[in-house]
Amino acid sequence: CMSESLHCYCAKVDAQGAGGIYGEAGEGEFVRAFAHPAEDAFAMTVDGRVANSVTLIALQWLQLNRDELRDRWS
Repeated sequence: CMSESLHCYCAKVDAQGAGGIYGEAGEGEFVRAFAHPAEDAFAMTVDGRVANSVTLIALQWLQLNRDELRDRWS
């Protein structure tokens, strides 16, 4: 059991330049940012390449709501 709370946000962004290592090195943070096409990310949830529950939930939410988001953002 844990008491941690997380908030996931969804936004329309230009991620063409996304990538790199970020975070506070003095605190041992090494956050790797990268982008994948949505269909590839969805496939990663099926074949076991995504093993983090928060990421799985966020990608499943996106898969369920992607069409509505596209309609709203167009």
